[in-house]
Amino acid sequence: MTLLQPSYELILGSQQWTKQVLAIELRLHAAPLLDVLEARLPARAALSAVVGDDVKLTLGGETSAAVFTGRIASIRRFFSDIVVTALDAGGELARYRPALTYEQATAATVVRNLCGDV
Repeated sequence: MTLLQPSYELILGSQQWTKQVLAIELRLHAAPLLDVLEARLPARAALSAVVGDDVKLTLGGETSAAVFTGRIASIRRFFSDIVVTALDAGGELARYRPALTYEQATAATVVRNLCGDV
């Protein structure tokens, strides 16, 4: 009998974290809400990632699967830990503020143009 060994791989920018993370909280929501990942690292961790860097979380066990991709929205440093918050692609779309107006256009055209701009 073999025991299942759960594992994770968290990529923040160009750094890979596999054992050092203190806590990971992932909140997945149905649209139009945003998926949010919050990772807590040790206060003395050598974190080189910055806001806007890519984030990917993969969980493993019998098989591994990517469960989150997004970008770093904030990095907060405390005496006890470093908290990295990331949002999915919906976060990029939510920050986008177009300066255009559309008249006599189909919904598909508007969505295609907005997504192309983001």
